[in-house]
Amino acid sequence: MRMQLLTVLVAAAVSCSCPTIGAVYNLKVVTDASPDYSDLDSMIQSITSRWETPAEKCWALFYWNHIARRQCTPMVLHGLACTDPIRQFNDYGYTMCSTISGINCAIWDAMGLPAKYWDITNHTVCEVQYDGRWHMYDNSLSAIYTLCDGRTIAGVEDIGRTGACAASRGKEEPGHIAKYHCLTATSANGFLTGSDTTRDLDQEYRCFNPNGLMYRPYFYDWDRGHRYILNLRHGESYVRHYQKQGDGPEYYVPNGGKDPDDGRFGLRGNGLRAWEPRLTAEGLKQDTESLVNVRAAATGGVVPARAGQPAEIVFRVEGANVVTSVVISADVSRDTEADAASMAVSTTNGLTWSQVWEAERTGRQTIDLKLVELVNGAYEVLVKLALKGQADAIHARLWNIRFETVTMLNAK
Repeated sequence: MRMQLLTVLVAAAVSCSCPTIGAVYNLKVVTDASPDYSDLDSMIQSITSRWETPAEKCWALFYWNHIARRQCTPMVLHGLACTDPIRQFNDYGYTMCSTISGINCAIWDAMGLPAKYWDITNHTVCEVQYDGRWHMYDNSLSAIYTLCDGRTIAGVEDIGRTGACAASRGKEEPGHIAKYHCLTATSANGFLTGSDTTRDLDQEYRCFNPNGLMYRPYFYDWDRGHRYILNLRHGESYVRHYQKQGDGPEYYVPNGGKDPDDGRFGLRGNGLRAWEPRLTAEGLKQDTESLVNVRAAATGGVVPARAGQPAEIVFRVEGANVVTSVVISADVSRDTEADAASMAVSTTNGLTWSQVWEAERTGRQTIDLKLVELVNGAYEVLVKLALKGQADAIHARLWNIRFETVTMLNAK
């Protein structure tokens, strides 16, 4: 009860829409009801540390990888299905058989356990080695099979092999393990209970037909290395909703040009993150990424420190979960035609920039930008405001700026 109460209090502090008192970095919000998906080591530790044997640890992983994803069109990023466990379980959850097999291989390898990746008849599965033999865990169709002892998790080559035991009343037939020893089926020769559609065990035998097995020793389809990073700065709030907050392109990372959530599973949630940097002398030190020829003005906002020279102020907009869109609201003034003010964004940590606004008239003006395609799929965005007061530094000024970021998250 104490741990649950603490979790609620911490979560409330993170989700509160009121400004935070100070900054917090590498914040973790964890519960005793789900794994710690901050990074791969934390995930493995939280799922397996209470279990002693490799068999128990792999069973626990099978359970949580069943909970945290759904069997549907896999999330394809940069031309490849996303198989990084931390990215998938935090942000997406859309996987097919090959995707979750690659994810399992990545996790087992990080645990120091040998893994295999198999293409079988119209299906992809994976297996892991411990206790001197190979064991198959099919998170795609939520299927586990045992040998005839009812305890040892079977390997890929066991499942379609011809065999017999008391379960089949001594009848020898191909696919004996598939038909009589599935732990996640309604009955012998019945149906899978956690699959994506109606699948009987005879279909499973046909998947594991020995003539259709193809081990891929050169390929594991895995990726890993992503880390979930949650920082909250002074005045910043982040509220996560485990239901989608809209259907427009600003609310999702497209998969094949479409919303990956097809309505069957309720996989897509959205986070709403708000931040208004402080444009004071102290705030500039803490809330900006970099400053060039910039100072806080006594009458409000920031201006170039020296007239006639370019000034730049860069802010880092963070997502934690994957960013789908950013709204930038600001007040900027340009007093004369000789003065300049413009804004650019970068999703490559400043290697490349895209200009998104430039002052074309004089006077104080309000910027209201909604960025979708430029920032969609990033985890952080740099926003650079360039100022130049030609005759007098205070003729170009940033009065205030606010960021509202939408993120996408895996509701499971």
